[in-house]
Amino acid sequence: MGLASTSSRTAQGGLLLAVYSAVLAAGPISRDRGCVQRRTRAFRFFKRHYAAIQATAGGAVTRQLRTAGASFERFYYSC
Repeated sequence: MGLASTSSRTAQGGLLLAVYSAVLAAGPISRDRGCVQRRTRAFRFFKRHYAAIQATAGGAVTRQLRTAGASFERFYYSC
């Protein structure tokens, strides 16, 4: 931007500012596009493996409930 402001010709300075602005505008767009593609890939992974994820999570919850129940029974019946 400093180069555009010190340019001797108005047209050349305007062109440099236009290019600078275009690069600034294109950066976030391309970055967002990459983020969307990564999110899509992640969602695709979870969609493919949903049954396994659900079974694993259910098993973990069941195990935690059994452990908590056993701890409660030991505490309750020890009094």
